[in-house]
Amino acid sequence: MDNLEDLIDNSHLENHTADLTFSQGPAFGSTGRIISGIVLPFFLFIFISSIVNLAIAGTLVSFIFIFILMYILTAHTGIELCHSTQYFKEYTSFLGLKFGKWKSGRSLTDVAILTIRKKKQVRSSFGSNSISLDMVETGVYFLIPSHRKRLLVKVCKNKSDAEKSAQELADICHKKFTIFSPKVSESTKARMRR
Repeated sequence: MDNLEDLIDNSHLENHTADLTFSQGPAFGSTGRIISGIVLPFFLFIFISSIVNLAIAGTLVSFIFIFILMYILTAHTGIELCHSTQYFKEYTSFLGLKFGKWKSGRSLTDVAILTIRKKKQVRSSFGSNSISLDMVETGVYFLIPSHRKRLLVKVCKNKSDAEKSAQELADICHKKFTIFSPKVSESTKARMRR
């Protein structure tokens, strides 16, 4: 316990203000949002007709479904950064309100670019056909020194945009811009030799 200030919050760490905000897009996939958009008018109709007919149970049930469907339609995720306290908040926004918890980012010393390939399988509803889609996501990440833990900060369109964003972010946040290369532990090296 060398530095207690790193372990507990003091008065100046409780007042975090977002200096940078990065939106990472919708919290739910396009299929869920499309289905929610189709089903929502049905529950709005039930809600209005339940109010007109003074049906309390129908009003309550339809309100709950409307709330859930609106959350699926409008929820977005992102990250906010505070320079002065070196804290970050991964948030989910819903109807303009942001929900999340501030966490210490002092152990995240590096900034790197990662390209992650994601496979998505789309199945036909009328047959056994399926299509496999390969999606590539290039993002700017904060990393701990061993590069074992990472935090997605920004999703970029291409690698050159990611390099520019990563360099700017490293300069603003006083972090080291580096190439992603996680350190391999001794136990992993021994397992690889077998």
